[in-house]
Amino acid sequence: MGLKRKNGKLLAKNGHLCLTCCYPYPKEDLYLEYRWAAPMRDLDTGTTFLGGIVGWACGSSAPYMVWHGDNTSYGPEIIEINVTAAHTAGLWIESVQVHCAAGWYAPAGGSGPAVLYAFFNGVIKTKTVSPGSQNNCASTPVGVITVYDDWTFDLA
Repeated sequence: MGLKRKNGKLLAKNGHLCLTCCYPYPKEDLYLEYRWAAPMRDLDTGTTFLGGIVGWACGSSAPYMVWHGDNTSYGPEIIEINVTAAHTAGLWIESVQVHCAAGWYAPAGGSGPAVLYAFFNGVIKTKTVSPGSQNNCASTPVGVITVYDDWTFDLA
């Protein structure tokens, strides 16, 4: 299956290419994936949404969020956030933010950049991030995702 085209141009929404033909996650949830290259090992994350936090040494679940476990090898780390259900519950109206933190688990010796992927509503955005180093819940800020009530989002 190829990318959708109209009059020879790729279809986009709000300037972002929609990749629904190869999109890996359900559209109603925001999925975050952190990926990094070998030989770096054990990137940990801390993700905050509506006052809850998930990640290694942060907690494995919070309202509307699930952390899919600690990958002590070469990645990825995955976080699922049901922003649609939170909106339906009236917990946010026009926009909501997700704060992303990441750090290399110090005893594993990892360092260097990682890539944060955000998947929502058929759109994929990426950002190269510079994680810190920690022995507890990751606290180095690496990104902020803002989801809007028109189901678009920004990754900064």
